[in-house]
Amino acid sequence: MAFLQRAWFIVLFFVLTLFLVLWVGFFGKNIKGGVSMLEEIKTWGDVHISKYKLDNGLTVLLAVEKKSPVFAYYTYFNVGSRHEEEGKTGLAHFFEHLLFKESKNLKEGEFDRLMEENGAQTNASTWVDWTNYYQVLPVDAEKIELVVRLEAERLQNMQINEKQVTSEMGVVQNERRFRVDNDIDGTMNEALNRLAYEKHPYGRPIIGWMEDITKYNVQDCLAFYNTYYAPNNATIVIAGNIDPRKTMTLIQKYYGEIPASQIPEKEIPIEPSQTKEKRKKISRSDIEAEKALYAYHATAYDHPDTPAIELLSEILFNGEGARLYKQMIIEEEIASEVNAWFGHLKDPALFQISVSMRKRQPIQKAHNRIFAEFKKVQKEGVTQQELDRAKNRFEMSYYGSLGTVGGKARALGQYDVVFGDYKKAVKLMDRYQSVTLEDIQRVSQKYFVASNRSIVEARPKR
Repeated sequence: MAFLQRAWFIVLFFVLTLFLVLWVGFFGKNIKGGVSMLEEIKTWGDVHISKYKLDNGLTVLLAVEKKSPVFAYYTYFNVGSRHEEEGKTGLAHFFEHLLFKESKNLKEGEFDRLMEENGAQTNASTWVDWTNYYQVLPVDAEKIELVVRLEAERLQNMQINEKQVTSEMGVVQNERRFRVDNDIDGTMNEALNRLAYEKHPYGRPIIGWMEDITKYNVQDCLAFYNTYYAPNNATIVIAGNIDPRKTMTLIQKYYGEIPASQIPEKEIPIEPSQTKEKRKKISRSDIEAEKALYAYHATAYDHPDTPAIELLSEILFNGEGARLYKQMIIEEEIASEVNAWFGHLKDPALFQISVSMRKRQPIQKAHNRIFAEFKKVQKEGVTQQELDRAKNRFEMSYYGSLGTVGGKARALGQYDVVFGDYKKAVKLMDRYQSVTLEDIQRVSQKYFVASNRSIVEARPKR
C-alpha cells in the first residue's frame, strides 16, 4: 500500500512539473524577471497575438506573422493634443521633432543614419489622443535588437536644450504656415474644429496655435517629456516574423530598468450639447471655386451608434455609388469633390463632410442637396442593397488596411492605447456587420439635424 502511494505521488509530481514547464514555456507567464504575459489569441487570420506587461508598466503586443519578410515596430504614447495645457498647445506634435535630435548615447542625426543604413522606413505622427513612432525593417535578429535599443534610448535619454528647442520652433512655425495658414483646407479644418467645439480640447489644432509655438521653452519641454514619455504611458507593438521569447528578452533588457512616471489624471471638459447651427465664412484670393466643410457632433468610437454612422457615410458620400457623390459629381456636375469622414476618437468626434464646387457653382446648391438627403433618410431610410454595399466597402477597407505588418501594428496599437483593448481591432467587423436598416435611420434622425451642425464656407475673394 505504501509502495502504491509513493508511486502515485511520483506520477502526480511528474505531471504537475510537466504542466508547469509547458505553461512557462508556451505561455510565457514569466519569460524573464519583470515580464508577465497578460493574454494571447490565435484567431486573427495567420497572426498570433500576445500581450505582455513589464513591472514598470510598459505594455507590449507581439503579432507574430511567420510569412512576413519584414517587421514593424510601433511605439504609441498615450498623449496627444487633448492632454496639453492652455497656452502650450502643439507640444505633443513638437516632440515628433525633438525625438530625432541628440540623446545621451546618440549624436544628432545618428538615429536617422542607423535606421537608413539598416533599410528602415521610419516616421512619427501625432493625433488628438496619441503620439506614435514607428519603424519597418527586414526581419533580422540584429535589426530587431537595434530598434529596441534605439527606441529605449529615446524614451529615457533625450538631451533637450535651448538650441534644439529654438531650432525646431522655427521649423514648426514654418510647418504651420504651410499646412494651415497658407492652405485653404488647413485653414477651414482648423476653423471648423474651433467653431464646433466650445470646451473640449479637440477644438484646438494638433500643430498648436502660432502664439503658443513661439513661446516654447526648455522647462516646458522637459516637464512634458518627463511626464508623458514613460513606460507606463506607452504601448509597443511589434508585428512580423519574430520570436516572442527572444523579443521579450530584448524588451526587458533595454526597457526593464526605465522608471515609471506619475501620469496626471487630466480632467477633460465635457462638450455641451449644441442647440443651434453655427456658420463661419472665409474669403480667400487663392481659391477659384466655393468650398464648404460641415460638422455634426457624433460619437466616441466605442459608442454603439458609431458603426451605423460610419456606414451611413459610405451610403451617402464615399465612392461613385454613394448617393450624393453620384448626384453632385456624376449626374449634375456641380461639384468636383464630395466626401465624408468620421474620426476614431476616445471622446465624441465630429462627422465631417467636405465639398468643393465647380467654378461659378454656388455652395448653396451643396447645402440644399446634403440637407435634403439627410431628411430623406430620416423619413424613408435606406435600402438593403445600399447597406450591404456599404458593409462590403467598409470590410474591404478594413482588411486592406491590415495588408501589411505596419497596418496590423497600427490598428492594434491605437485600439490598445485609445480604447484600452487591442481585441476591439480584432473583432471590429462584428460590430459593423450587425448594423440594421433601422439603425441607419435612427442615427440619421438623432445626429444629422440642423441644430447639431456647424459649417465653414470659403469663397473666392473678388
